[in-house]
Amino acid sequence: MVNITYKDNIMIYTDGSKIDSGSGAAFYIPCYDERHIFKLNHIVSSYTAEMYAILKAVEYTRKITNSEIVICSDHERNKTMLGRSTSNVVMSWAPQRVGPLTSSVVGEHARGPYRFYSTYRGSDCKSVIEAVDQALLGNNNSKDLTLNIIAEMMRNNTNYYTLQWIPGHSGIKENEAVDKLAKESTGLTFTSYEFYVTNADFKSHQNKKIGTEMTGILTSSLKANWYKNIKQCFTKTPWFTASKMSRGEIVNICRIRLGHANVNACLHRIKCYFTPLCLNCTMGVDETLEHLIFQCPKYTHERNNYLQKTKIISETFSKNLNYVISTEKYEMYNEINNFLKAIKRKL
Repeated sequence: MVNITYKDNIMIYTDGSKIDSGSGAAFYIPCYDERHIFKLNHIVSSYTAEMYAILKAVEYTRKITNSEIVICSDHERNKTMLGRSTSNVVMSWAPQRVGPLTSSVVGEHARGPYRFYSTYRGSDCKSVIEAVDQALLGNNNSKDLTLNIIAEMMRNNTNYYTLQWIPGHSGIKENEAVDKLAKESTGLTFTSYEFYVTNADFKSHQNKKIGTEMTGILTSSLKANWYKNIKQCFTKTPWFTASKMSRGEIVNICRIRLGHANVNACLHRIKCYFTPLCLNCTMGVDETLEHLIFQCPKYTHERNNYLQKTKIISETFSKNLNYVISTEKYEMYNEINNFLKAIKRKL
């Protein structure tokens, strides 16, 4: 379908790759049998590698004049970041060629004439129009590589460009060829340092590195056994990000997750209370979190009213408090908080 629709155009296929040993980019022009590969810094993400491939492809086309050029990318995020919203885009890869975006886009500008074509309709390229307009006016405050690509296109004002998303690994032989080139590029010995690693890539790399190190410390430590039964690794975002709980409710659940709370057993362990026993019942056992929430006879009425689903899981499936907390289900967390409010306890 792409070859039929753009049969008279110059097709350029781009791809980026990231593996544990490094990152790379490549572009392939079948009609010229041009194959170019670039090894990038190992911190660079697959998205940035893909964008770098497109940038180098556009840079190469500066030696070509008065041509219609189609740049094909199979990266899902690039389809959006290159200025296409997904709200009214059909998710098939069949291209649809249309005319210039708007009369204000095709014509003279303060920085010179330029032309740009899109494969989608109407407002789908609104963000591209705004970004390019600001860039050509000299208001380029963005460090995103996307804007550099568009600006590069504008400098080569004798060509017509189409940015075309195509599906990856779907039998398009040219795309499979450039995918192979991108993977080969990660094994090169020479690394291209043409641009700095983006803030987003560096932050992502550091977060992953620190997360891996902290997970290693957690799993190898002889301490934090209670917490390790709840969570075996660190996550990027806290569990309460979308919880809509109050601060006090979040503190309650956090203290249960950590196994250190305002109950006699914990307080006695740190020598802040004279006894670890529960003084609210005659069972003669320590007042642990498990005892307070699931066992103490004094709170049977409140337990029946507020711990309905939590109680079912605990009794029917013989699951302890560790399991209930490890599910990270807000519904159960809310039941526990409502129970604690009813018995007038803060952890």
